[in-house]
Amino acid sequence: MSAAVAALITGCKNSEDNATTDNAQTVHSPKEVISSALTPIESIDTVNLTCPDSIILGTIKNVYVADSMFVVVDNVPAVYGFASDGTYMCTYGRRGDAPSEYVNMSACAVTPAGDEVVIIDSYSQRMQYYDAKSGEYKYRINFPIGSFDMAQQCVFINDSTALLARDVYNKNNSVYATINIADNTVENFASVEMTTENVAIPVGWHAISVYNGKGAYIKPFDPTIYQYVDTKWIFIEQDKKIYSSEELAEMTNYSPFTRFEAENNGYFSGYSDIFVLKDWIFLANHNVSFSLINKTSYEMNTYKYETDEMLNYVNVANIIGSIPDNNALIGANNGPMSEDECFFIYHLSK
Repeated sequence: MSAAVAALITGCKNSEDNATTDNAQTVHSPKEVISSALTPIESIDTVNLTCPDSIILGTIKNVYVADSMFVVVDNVPAVYGFASDGTYMCTYGRRGDAPSEYVNMSACAVTPAGDEVVIIDSYSQRMQYYDAKSGEYKYRINFPIGSFDMAQQCVFINDSTALLARDVYNKNNSVYATINIADNTVENFASVEMTTENVAIPVGWHAISVYNGKGAYIKPFDPTIYQYVDTKWIFIEQDKKIYSSEELAEMTNYSPFTRFEAENNGYFSGYSDIFVLKDWIFLANHNVSFSLINKTSYEMNTYKYETDEMLNYVNVANIIGSIPDNNALIGANNGPMSEDECFFIYHLSK
């Protein structure tokens, strides 16, 4: 199995995506179906992670593909490199105030070439670059004060441009920004109407995704998938009520509770995750359900999460990464399939 996984992640580069269009598409969100059939998931690989005794993995938050290896981010927080068979290779930085260390790791990303791992330190307002295979510290880029405040997720568009997702905090509701690496600036480009009461709330768990040099992102309570910059790509018709901008602006205590309240009142609560693949768009609704949009036909199916005994209690919930060119999603370990730390690779049909 490890050879198959190695082939899957080796040299993954974005290819031309003829199915993606800049024209707005409208799809309808159908009633949920049971996900135990796992259509259109064709097969699942398990990657067991082996670490030295000095390293104890916490809950895995993100998995990135860096050429022929995996970059794993846990909630300690810490970032580790693993070979395709799950063997530990290196650690990227650690907490501290030395040039190669970070004080507050807010986001992590892999460069488009897959040869460098980048950690954003929102305390020091800098991006730190590490060699993907060895973990060796290479250099850092300093940004002005405030550039990475409330930073939560980062993805690269190309070598000189990355997209940043921020938490909503009080009236600081500019949730998306462009990182211009060449001139060391960060520019906000999209916001939400809601505000919070002295608490930082993520705009989503994995709220931005890049495929073939195009960024896509989502907003809470919004049935629209946007493309960078602020272009409506796909509008998903809902049978539920949709909050107006005015209603969202009155939401001054935005929190996880407001999502449950919205659902109870018959409103659409939005999506928490988006991963754009070669042939599919994956959307998750806070591990309650997930949706798949076919990028050719723009047909959509929505699935409720349900344990499947035939798959030894593997749940397709907790999607934490993707291998876009291979139509593969990476999910966290939610069940007793292995005593080791592991994650799963879900292969979707083409």
